[in-house]
Amino acid sequence: MRGASALGDVLKKVTGRPVRVFVVWEPVLWRDFAPPTSKVLSLISDARASQYWDKELLLSAKTDSLRDTSRRQPASATGKKPVVWDVAAIFPPGVRRDADFPSPAFASRPVIARINEIQRRLSELNPQSTKE
Repeated sequence: MRGASALGDVLKKVTGRPVRVFVVWEPVLWRDFAPPTSKVLSLISDARASQYWDKELLLSAKTDSLRDTSRRQPASATGKKPVVWDVAAIFPPGVRRDADFPSPAFASRPVIARINEIQRRLSELNPQSTKE
C-alpha cells in the first residue's frame, strides 16, 4: 500500500499536468480475495485516476512490456496465473493500446522505489501535449 499512498501524494503535487492514471488492483497475496475497500481506494483520490479490480488477472496476461521476473510471481510457484504487480508505468502522451500492450517510456518496480523519478517525469509533461 506504500506505493499507492506515495502515488496519491505525487498526483497532488502534479496538478495541471495531462496525466491519466489507471490503477489496477489484483489478487496477489492470500488476503486479496475481494476488491479493495473504500479506505484502500482513497489512497489515490485524484479525479484523473480510475481504479479497477482485476480478479481474473486479465491485465497481467496482456502486459508483456511490464513484466519483470523480480516482481512477477511465476505460475509454477503460485499455482495460479502469472501476476504483474506493484508497477508504475508512464506512457508517452497519445499512446493507445491496440492489439498489443504498448511499451512504456518508463517503468518502476516496485512503485515506491523510484517515486521521485515518477514525480519528476509527470511534472515535466507539457499540459498541451495530450490528444483528446
